[in-house]
This record gives sequence, C-alpha cells and structure tokens, in this order.
Amino acid sequence: IVLIHETISFEVWLAAQMGGNAAAAYNESLNLQFRGAFDVELFRAAAQQVIQRHPILLAKISPDGQWQEFRLGTQVNAPLIDLGSYSEPESGRQLAAVLEQEASELFDLVSGPLIRMKIVRMSDDHHVVVWTAHHIICDGWSAGLLVSELAAIYSGLRQDLQPALETPIPFSEYA
Repeated sequence: IVLIHETISFEVWLAAQMGGNAAAAYNESLNLQFRGAFDVELFRAAAQQVIQRHPILLAKISPDGQWQEFRLGTQVNAPLIDLGSYSEPESGRQLAAVLEQEASELFDLVSGPLIRMKIVRMSDDHHVVVWTAHHIICDGWSAGLLVSELAAIYSGLRQDLQPALETPIPFSEYA
C-alpha cells in the first residue's frame, strides 16, 4: 500500500460527495472502437500494463478527501459483454445501454477502484472498449495519453514487441 498525502481537487471531491448527477458529471468515459481481429486477452494485458505505469489509476481517496491510497499490482477487471448473437438494431440498443450505465454509474471514491473497463463484442470483427475513470484521477488530456499508451502497448503485444514508451510523470509531480 502506498499512501500519498497530496491535495486533490477539492471541488471534484466535494461534487462526488453530493452524489447523483453532480457526481456522475465527473465520470470520464471513452469508447474505443476496434474493427478487424481483436485479441481480448492481449487487450486486457495491455490495459493492465497502462494501469501499472500509472498507479494513480488504482487510487482510493480517504473519506475526508485528504489523501490517496493505491495498491500496486491490483488487477482491474475488464469483463467481456458478448452482443454478437443480437440483431444489429438490438445490439446497438444494448451497447447504448452499456454506455449510458458507464457514464452514470457512480464511483465509490473511498473503496475504489476509480477506473472501470468493459469489452463489448458486437461481432467477430467489431469490439467496443468502454474505459471510464473518475475525473479526480484522470482528465481529458490524461485520457488521451493513456489511450496512446494503450494503443502502443496493444500493438506491441500483437507483434510480440515491447514498445519504447517514455517514463510517465508520477501523479504527485503532476498534481
């Protein structure tokens, strides 16, 4: 366990305490479309590497909002939702429901984790990855960097190569 006594965004923490729409407004949810061959297990491995590179993604926030805690080595679940047997209109509706749920499901800042992933199989050659993080650990700019790393690591794993990525800036320095 690593404890970081850093100031977090009080406004974001306070909004999370309010619950409801105020808290859900701080969900940063992306959906990544994959067309063609997709290896679920390699993607999960790539996502886990990204998470291990950025331990803040494993953070929990103290009940009073004064400190962060994260456990290195924690695995983040990325369940597979198979919509391949549905008709195209129904699979689209089911996907929309998954996206809505991810955008509105509240995070428990105290219990964590503050990141979620779901892999939705639309068909053999179409997958959608839903990546949702709480804004207290990830903003739009950070999400872009994480997606770039995820793409590089996943591509590298598919080619049996380890990409050369820059050492990430620790959140404590960034904050």
